[in-house]
Amino acid sequence: MIFCCPKPAFAISNLRILLECVLLKEFTVVLRRISQLALSLMLAGQALCAPSFGQSVPGLPSLKPRPDVWVPDGEVTRITPLGSTLYLSGTFEHLGPCTGAMALIDTTTGLAKDDWFRLQGTVKCTIPDGSGGYFVGGQFSASSWTTTTRSLIHVLASGALDAWDPKISGGIVETMLLDGNTLYIGGVFSQIAGVTRRNLAALNSRSAALLPWNPITQGSWNSSEPILALAKIGTTLFFGGKFNQPVSTASRRNIAAVSTVTGALLPFNPSPDYMVTSIVPDGNTLILGGDFTEVDGASRRRIARVGAGTGNVSSWYPGSGATGGFNSTVWSIVRSGNTLYVGGNFSEAAGTPRGRGAALDMTTAALLDWDPQATADPSGSRINTISIQDSWVVLGGRFQAIRGVPRRNIAWVRRYGESLPAEPFDIRCDIAGPATDEVFALGGDSLVTVAGGYFSVAGALPRFGNAAIDLVTGKPTSFQPLFTDNNGLPIPAGLVSDGLHLYAVGYFHKVNGVARPLLARLDGVTGQLDLGFVPQFQAAPHPSSHGAVEIATRPETNQLYVIGRLPSGVPGVSAHHLNCLDLDTGDLRLDFANSMNLPPLNCIKLSRDHTKLYLGASNSSPFEHGAQPVGVAMISAQDGSFDPVFDPPFLQMTRIYDIQMRDGDLYVAGAFKVDSPGFREDIARFDPTTGASLAWAGSGAASGDVRSMAFCENLLLLGGDFDQLNGVWLPGIGGWNLDTEQLLSWNPECNSINKALFFDNHFVAGGRLDFFGKYYQPNFAVFTIATP
Repeated sequence: MIFCCPKPAFAISNLRILLECVLLKEFTVVLRRISQLALSLMLAGQALCAPSFGQSVPGLPSLKPRPDVWVPDGEVTRITPLGSTLYLSGTFEHLGPCTGAMALIDTTTGLAKDDWFRLQGTVKCTIPDGSGGYFVGGQFSASSWTTTTRSLIHVLASGALDAWDPKISGGIVETMLLDGNTLYIGGVFSQIAGVTRRNLAALNSRSAALLPWNPITQGSWNSSEPILALAKIGTTLFFGGKFNQPVSTASRRNIAAVSTVTGALLPFNPSPDYMVTSIVPDGNTLILGGDFTEVDGASRRRIARVGAGTGNVSSWYPGSGATGGFNSTVWSIVRSGNTLYVGGNFSEAAGTPRGRGAALDMTTAALLDWDPQATADPSGSRINTISIQDSWVVLGGRFQAIRGVPRRNIAWVRRYGESLPAEPFDIRCDIAGPATDEVFALGGDSLVTVAGGYFSVAGALPRFGNAAIDLVTGKPTSFQPLFTDNNGLPIPAGLVSDGLHLYAVGYFHKVNGVARPLLARLDGVTGQLDLGFVPQFQAAPHPSSHGAVEIATRPETNQLYVIGRLPSGVPGVSAHHLNCLDLDTGDLRLDFANSMNLPPLNCIKLSRDHTKLYLGASNSSPFEHGAQPVGVAMISAQDGSFDPVFDPPFLQMTRIYDIQMRDGDLYVAGAFKVDSPGFREDIARFDPTTGASLAWAGSGAASGDVRSMAFCENLLLLGGDFDQLNGVWLPGIGGWNLDTEQLLSWNPECNSINKALFFDNHFVAGGRLDFFGKYYQPNFAVFTIATP
């Protein structure tokens, strides 16, 4: 930020108003006027002394985002700075340390390790390598890999990715079993290192070499027939899943047994009628879990014990008859001493209510008094995996509470036999993101819990659609206002700032329980509502009546401009896409042309001398003044009247996303086409008075929408949905040195950016994305600007 001498007219005007307020002893207004005066002086200084193209170029942002900055579990639609804080708006529900789909959690503090290798995708299984590292199976990616996805990796104890790679072609690894130096894997795949293997294989755990062992030599074995569970007794390997295929020369249904020496099919054949998800060896027997209702011709709902030799079903069974077993899928079974812990989708065990988890006596099959009562809002909870770690039973799945105590997707609970069965421990590390987040794999020891699944953050804090990030620490502040709709349900708002205040615009009816429809002013630290600012709007009948979230302020005349079709509470005043309010009270300024017929708007920008407003349309409905339709209009900041001289030559216009003033010129970004001189597309520069198109370095087309512009001295960075700028591969972010008129070589390569800005020696970007270059960093990133 550059500060210079203010424009005299602004200073004189505000000093006069300040003196009048002092004489009238309106001290509240005096304080507000002092703040507004400071802002107007700053804006005036920027207007007079903005840097020119001849100044030195600052250092470029780093290619690696700051790893200590927390990220949201959903899209970021807006970023607004105020003080040393960045305010985020979007469709997210949580913020947390970025871990990717695998997290190492300290079981003393509940904190996730932040320097572990980050995966994007789904982790289905993990297993210790015996040296502090882990084999990780599933389907995941990182842009630094030569292939877009992988199904099996080895992560070293340091957290670095090992070069170890068995070269599995596509597919997904669902389950693993490590036996000495042999790693057995099951899932859905067809080839390993170019050699045919149908959903089951053995690897050398040290070299990743495929072993000759190959028991499945016939059948199609496709993605609808995965192998989900492995177990070993002696030289026999048992594998279960969802299949009805010939294994070697004979048919087997949902479970089979083969020799670990020769791969030969063994007589074991209990033939459950549907999938097997879990296999627990117990002496010469196996306990099976899954979604079957019949095993070896006998009624067995989702759990059964069978002989390890022939597969004959035993009499061991929780409950009896139609209510025996479990009323829905069993996903995980784990033994601890004489107790068998069971997790799944079920709500009943042996005819007795149980909340997705239960415990059985290993000897008698009796249902024990242990019930985690995993619940979700509104429904759909399940326990996918269970791990016994020291004195804890660790649960992973998809849930939001355990026995009424908030716990998201992972929980450490008491074992059976303790005074409070399945009661959660104080350890908490909520796991979240993306929208269908859940945990599929658990492991670890008394010090560290390893969790894998489909998520992006571990140690998450709830932040529904709005959050504040302290740029110094990278962590969220306590800022957490509550916006609710007319049904009392939480709803996100768009946060914007004028440099002094924080405003919220959205579909809400109340803020922190106080009626304040559609527009409110907040304290940026506490999130408390400014009770003195009471806009005259009423609750809208439908969210579609609102436009984009954006404001502009003109402190010297006490005007606040708000975009959005906000229904007025003033009799005789209709809803309009642009509203002018009193900056102190929120009252509508009826001397402004609030009634003018404008299309829906996306952006608004105050001219450098504060006399004009530039408006950008949000869709193909154009402005019309006279007979000329345009995508950008200029109106009087005083009364809202159109300026007939301003006439930018848009040939085709879809929407305008951003308008900025720079070095006396007007820059516009969006999805549009402009004529003369030279063709323009999605990014263009105009004369701020006439709207004439000007030639500049960005004369070529972007390959997609440009959503945001960020200026820093001689740098212009763009964010959007494009892959190329001027024919150069610059996905998501790219820009120019405005001094040399050359494209920047800086290229972090990301998906889609909604908002980008320079702030306090950082470049900040947010949107709907997964990667910045080779770094997994979902939805939000902060880059430090290097010293030139």
